[in-house]
Amino acid sequence: MTGAFWTFRTLPFIAEDCYFYAIIARNLATRGVQSFWGLEPTNGFHPLWLYLLGGYTWIVSRLSTAALYHAAYGVPLSLTLLGVGAVNWMFVADKARLPRAALVVPQVLFLSIFGLLYSEAHASFCALSFFARAIAAEEDDGRARPMQVGLAGAAVFLARLDSLFFVAAVALWYLVRRTSARQTVVMAAAFALPAVAYVASNAVFFGSLAPVSGFLKSTFPTPNVRGKLRWTCSMASATLGSLLANRSRQPSTSTRVPSSRRKWPTTTARSMLATLISALPRWTP
Repeated sequence: MTGAFWTFRTLPFIAEDCYFYAIIARNLATRGVQSFWGLEPTNGFHPLWLYLLGGYTWIVSRLSTAALYHAAYGVPLSLTLLGVGAVNWMFVADKARLPRAALVVPQVLFLSIFGLLYSEAHASFCALSFFARAIAAEEDDGRARPMQVGLAGAAVFLARLDSLFFVAAVALWYLVRRTSARQTVVMAAAFALPAVAYVASNAVFFGSLAPVSGFLKSTFPTPNVRGKLRWTCSMASATLGSLLANRSRQPSTSTRVPSSRRKWPTTTARSMLATLISALPRWTP
């Protein structure tokens, strides 16, 4: 149903920021220029989505360049990200013993109804789902997967750059939860490799660690708290989730069961999911 609305009533689902991505991706795929106007290069975008869209646009251009000028040409890519993300979140819901519909449906409706087509929202949703799935799998079978968690965290960051603070809060939770400096270092290294490569490319090609959009919006070093309510709420939620998850790390002595039979505590599951979902308001374009 979402695909039908996006395909036959495309324009109402594309906001101004989303159009920006489609044009840069088209210039990148057809002219090899990372630019909106086609003259000056830009890095003012969330990289994971732009390069996914750019690669997809290049493939479409090999089949038909004319197709790139139809508003609905990118619908299959966004639908794929939405579908993969939904499947991952259903996996997380099962491991957390939560109703699938309660966790998946509100997110899918939000991403389907509002003007987010061609925005980074669907890539961010998918990246978050892999991040949650990697952690849920660890919690379920008790086997650490720090490299998978770190790479998924890097995808979350690259899908939406201001998710860095959220990923940092989850990393703190991971350190407390795992009580293993080695596993945390592996997770941090897996996150740092793609993240540092991106930041370094900004410095080399654009003369600043931050993208131009972040640089223009920043007031550093002058603090400016206006408009930062969502950041504050997200960080507060992430921190609270981390603390609650840590408190439920071990079952009480009266209910302790052998580790081979121990399941992911529901309290931990819900607090971790609250931590992850605290990042979702960042989807607003």
